[in-house]
Amino acid sequence: MIAYYAVIAASAGLTFALVNHAGDALVGPMWRDIGIVSLGCLMTVCGLFLCRNWMGGPGALGVARACVGAVNITFCVSIVAGTMVSPFFGLVKGPQLLMSLFGSEPIFAVLWGLILFETHQFLKRSRLEMSPTKTADLRQGNVSDFTLKNVR
Repeated sequence: MIAYYAVIAASAGLTFALVNHAGDALVGPMWRDIGIVSLGCLMTVCGLFLCRNWMGGPGALGVARACVGAVNITFCVSIVAGTMVSPFFGLVKGPQLLMSLFGSEPIFAVLWGLILFETHQFLKRSRLEMSPTKTADLRQGNVSDFTLKNVR
């Protein structure tokens, strides 16, 4: 649950920075900005829920899957949230604005990546806690029969 709260807070900040970074592209009243930030948070939680199977795996394969999952979450959320903000142009403008923000302010990309990596760590710990029989095997290094199907 902590992972979801961290992602909600990070996505709120990232969406707020994205709205402010867009400048004249998103001119409107304050309630529209609040709506866009809320929509960004909601879509990020939905993206994390949909891509949760990519996150939380053990070992090097788990980290590789988490990297792919982080890219999936980032691009899927930007496409869906951009489409909801502007139905015709948002499909292209959402990822374009996100990449321009990551390019001009790389600290946002680093922070977003760190939040998603910590989400991977939180989900890994929670999956290990849900499966006490597998915890002992993982601590001893026996990961041959460990799959994500076993801990659901």
